Amino acid sequence: MKKFLAFFLVGLAMLTVGNSVLAYSFAESTGLNKTATPSGYDTTAANPEETLSQRVAQVISIIISFVGVLFLGLMIYGGYRWMMANGNDSEVVLAKKIITRALVGLVVVLAAYSITAFVANNLKGNLVQ
Repeated sequence: MKKFLAFFLVGLAMLTVGNSVLAYSFAESTGLNKTATPSGYDTTAANPEETLSQRVAQVISIIISFVGVLFLGLMIYGGYRWMMANGNDSEVVLAKKIITRALVGLVVVLAAYSITAFVANNLKGNLVQ
């Protein structure tokens, strides 16, 4: 359990600080700035039009992506347990429970996401995309 928690925290840290460590500038190395600046595009500034609702949408997208990876991991784990049961009925039952609970969890998370997207789009306008 401690290893899982450590991997989870490291993975979460990688997701949150990944953009700040990118050192390669595509716009400068390919000459995009020379073309974009006369056209009226500013490639050096961050997106000033980004609102709080767009940030929240990005966070929700990251969380949903993580849930998808977690679901995939649980399905693989449940399938592995089932394949390695060697005819042991109790192991097969445990593997079926893991797979069933993973599916139920995925349905609950996707339903919550759908409700959130529906409410946000009708109240505030395009919060979740």
